[in-house]
Amino acid sequence: VLKKSDGWVGLGCCELAIAVECRQACKQEVDQYVLKENGRGKLCAPLVFYLSLLPAFYYPVHLYLKRRELCTKLYSTSWGNSQSWQEFDRFCEYNAVEVSMLTCLADVREPCQLGCRNLSYCTNFNNRPTELFRSCNTQSDQGAMNDMKLWEKGSIKMPFINIPVLDINKCQPEMWKAIACSLQIKPCHSKSRGSIICKSDCVEILKKCGDHNKFPEGHSAESICELLSPTDDLENCIPLDTYLSLPCNCVDQFVPVCGQNGRTYPSACIARCVGLQDNQFEFGSCISKDPCNPNPCSKNQRCIPKKKVCLTSFVKFECSQHECVPRQLNCDQTEDPVCDTDSVEYSNVCTLYQKGKNLAYRGPCQPFCKSVEPVCGHNGETYSSVCAAYSDRVAVDYYGHCQAVGVLSDYGFHTECAFVKCPPLSAAGCKPVIAPGACCPLCAGMLRILYDKDKLDNFARVTNKKPITVLDILEKLRLHVSVPQCDVFGYLSIESEIVILIIPVDQKPKPLQIEACNKEAEKIESLINSDSPTLASHVPLSALIASQVQVSFSISSPSVKVGPVLHCLLCLAEAI
Repeated sequence: VLKKSDGWVGLGCCELAIAVECRQACKQEVDQYVLKENGRGKLCAPLVFYLSLLPAFYYPVHLYLKRRELCTKLYSTSWGNSQSWQEFDRFCEYNAVEVSMLTCLADVREPCQLGCRNLSYCTNFNNRPTELFRSCNTQSDQGAMNDMKLWEKGSIKMPFINIPVLDINKCQPEMWKAIACSLQIKPCHSKSRGSIICKSDCVEILKKCGDHNKFPEGHSAESICELLSPTDDLENCIPLDTYLSLPCNCVDQFVPVCGQNGRTYPSACIARCVGLQDNQFEFGSCISKDPCNPNPCSKNQRCIPKKKVCLTSFVKFECSQHECVPRQLNCDQTEDPVCDTDSVEYSNVCTLYQKGKNLAYRGPCQPFCKSVEPVCGHNGETYSSVCAAYSDRVAVDYYGHCQAVGVLSDYGFHTECAFVKCPPLSAAGCKPVIAPGACCPLCAGMLRILYDKDKLDNFARVTNKKPITVLDILEKLRLHVSVPQCDVFGYLSIESEIVILIIPVDQKPKPLQIEACNKEAEKIESLINSDSPTLASHVPLSALIASQVQVSFSISSPSVKVGPVLHCLLCLAEAI
């Protein structure tokens, strides 16, 4: 923005300041600092009246004159130009003695507003009704995502210094996201302008992820942060750990609820955070609900459970968890194999129910699922067996019932995961990833995808008026994975992202196979971020608007004993 609005003129500016002393000083000094030009008064107040309030020893005369010169340029009749604003930002934006002046400027430009919600990228800032923010809006949300894309190029451009960084997709990506969101959404209070992260966080991230070999001569992580974030005073800086917790600052507890979109959320707080009203979820996991009790179908129809997680609006397109099929004396010969609870396979659901059996999972029966052992999927749902999870195209996090929210970033670790016994990694030479909301690491290429819900609603409206589900997206994406040793799994995260896992299915994946799955993940990320016509040809996929990839690293190493989860994955992939 090169010009300032007329709201800056006269005493109206003073009333917008938060601090009482700022308002009083403004009213006293405003008449003394009006620049007369072409017969019209223009206020140079926010800068100059603050200069008048500072002690002389704190503000040398030559700096006072320099800032007054800048002020005159900025608040002339033409309201300054691009060069003047760039000079002002370079000279003042990160000057420690300018905190009070910059806070006053921020109070006028972007007054603090109570609460923050409806962000699709910076979701950890949602549902904070008692906190103040300067810029909680769609534009800033998009701006944070754009900043991340710029930083991925390896450099962060500041007014007076360029900071070279390593690949932020591989080095502390969640912490970088918290920084981008903090600088755009701007948490604030009366003592801070809300755009400086705390020094300790700055030093930590630059020590880990700064490209030290390319730092400007004479600079280190500490010296750069001394310029950008000179304080750890929580009254004057943003602590990142506040925004690396669960979405909406929810308490870390696992008391699952089932949303009407078919997704199990770890708690009612998180369900509300994603926009569900209290009458749109119920306590208990979705998989524990029997959609056929009471029977919603007519007397001549049979109710069959068919679980799904809907991405479209469940208000506009009902996200039913069952299907009604005719009660037939003779079933057709359609081949859509299913397995009953006794591990007996049938050609289709109709045949299974005609025999009076109960459905265990869809797909061919697998011998390793005869002994039923519950598992926790990456989606936070407890399945009766590995095969039941895989039939939903959900990879297994660990054996046993789900009991923890899981890790949302590599910056922090949730203590509940400490009680989870994780299965062994598939390869000793793998530096694994941890999927959002999961506890256990795995060797896989991972994508976190943002999607346009309105576009999906439009697709559903003009096609078959049926909801579009996570499984629909997964089945379409599988068509774009060309390496047969890699398979696609995924789920809707508690941050409303679609998480895709491209996992090696070999019993003992070699480094080359792990790398192949990584490349498949990177390929899909490129297709999404470039808005490729290749994806647009499959209608639901054109609603995917942005993707961030994270991959496992692999090095040559001796093979290790493969856990039963991976063995199951291989068998299922071969069957499908």
